[in-house]
Amino acid sequence: MKEEELVEGLLRFGLTPYEIKVYRSLLLYGPQPSAGIVKNSSIPQPRVYDVCNTLIKKGLIEVSPGRTRIYRAIPISLSLKKNVESLNTFVDELETYVISLGNHKKSETPYMWLVEDNVNILEKFRSMIVRSREELIISLSSEHLSMLGRELDAAVFRGVTVALVVFSDTSSRQIASLPKSIVLRQRVARAAEIAISDRTAAIVNMSIIDKTTPYGVFFEENEMIHILGYYFMSTIWKPSSIVRDFTDLQSRSFKTGWLACEAIAAYLKAGLTLFANVEGISEGKKVEISGQVEGYEIMEGQKYSFIVNDGTRKYSVGGKTATLEDVAMHRLYLYKPTTVKE
Repeated sequence: MKEEELVEGLLRFGLTPYEIKVYRSLLLYGPQPSAGIVKNSSIPQPRVYDVCNTLIKKGLIEVSPGRTRIYRAIPISLSLKKNVESLNTFVDELETYVISLGNHKKSETPYMWLVEDNVNILEKFRSMIVRSREELIISLSSEHLSMLGRELDAAVFRGVTVALVVFSDTSSRQIASLPKSIVLRQRVARAAEIAISDRTAAIVNMSIIDKTTPYGVFFEENEMIHILGYYFMSTIWKPSSIVRDFTDLQSRSFKTGWLACEAIAAYLKAGLTLFANVEGISEGKKVEISGQVEGYEIMEGQKYSFIVNDGTRKYSVGGKTATLEDVAMHRLYLYKPTTVKE
């Protein structure tokens, strides 16, 4: 575990930076008097006693009786794990309570929420990655990439199509450590950190541009996500250099029209034969078509569509808000002829 991962994890348990320093000192160096804690944790001497008393109340450390007080960390299996079990029990009880007594009427207003504080912003990005099941479009700084690497690895393992843009602060070593199936671009100039999960939710981190404004904006409204997706494509994706393109032979799922067309263009240019299963809307009704992908049409900023031949006719397929094509795509599964679609 890296130092920043330790700090990040303990922040999620509600510890303050000073509490983390003291707790870390006692975990790593064993029982200590206040002078030892000051030396090993680098917190001011006047703060030691109140910080330790708070940690005692939180059930994370204990103190010996006597004139010279010795502090020690309670074993993790008895402290933090107990807190996790207690929180899990509370979460189950709270969900049951809300379901039984909640009376929330569906709102017609756009779902747009402020996320304040850098810790909360990072946690929202983490939840976006974890919730992804088919497609994740994301841009990350080097710092946050290192903090969210495990979640990205897990998303790839689940079969999520991950399209990632990193900035110039990302090292070649970081890039090499990423799963090979991540479609990757690198942007010279830093831009906003954005995550769009399955085209159902999105977040923009504003503090990455202006560090004096530590807030993000979270969306769950279709039209706003549509606009943000095109913003990502035109200002982050397109100006970035290709590090890894859609050239691998594995199957992929998509929810976003422009990204699907980018993949189809790359695969067909590489001479690959592609088949597709498309779920979407045609003439106001839900449809599902399967067949060979025979082409695509990209008009930058205007049109992203592709052609699927199911053996009886050819369908033009656009994104979720398409009006000119035969089908407005809600989900696309691309696969090779030898891949059996589940």
